[in-house]
Amino acid sequence: DFEGICEMWVNTEVLSSIYRLLGARVGRRVQMDAFHAVEHDLLTIEDYTVFGSEVLFCCDSRAPWTPQASAQSGGQPLGYEPIRCGKASNVLDHCTLLPGATVAERAVLGTCTLAPHRAYFPPLAIHSGSSRGRSLHLRDHSAPK
Repeated sequence: DFEGICEMWVNTEVLSSIYRLLGARVGRRVQMDAFHAVEHDLLTIEDYTVFGSEVLFCCDSRAPWTPQASAQSGGQPLGYEPIRCGKASNVLDHCTLLPGATVAERAVLGTCTLAPHRAYFPPLAIHSGSSRGRSLHLRDHSAPK
């Protein structure tokens, strides 16, 4: 099966190449475990991004976990929305990214984080876990003056 084949190539450029062939835009030197996605062509993963195991990408906005967006569109199906992981971002074990989620440059999504529909995680921010359908925000970057 597909997952068995991918398991042999975890954290190698070969696995990145497999996902590129499936339509994902994968940058250079990306460390990834086998992740779960159906709409590979809607994934953008920039250079130096690190993934943990069992990461789930869902790009289908018509799914039942986006009810507020469905209500805003008059109950009409929304279609598909891209997911983007910025340069040197980290998406760790058992994270779930819902449609339209953006993880900015060097942001970290810790273990078991839920990235809700159209969520934006700013550069250098750290989020981990989730409560009531939202990720738990731990820290923003504060640059010294």
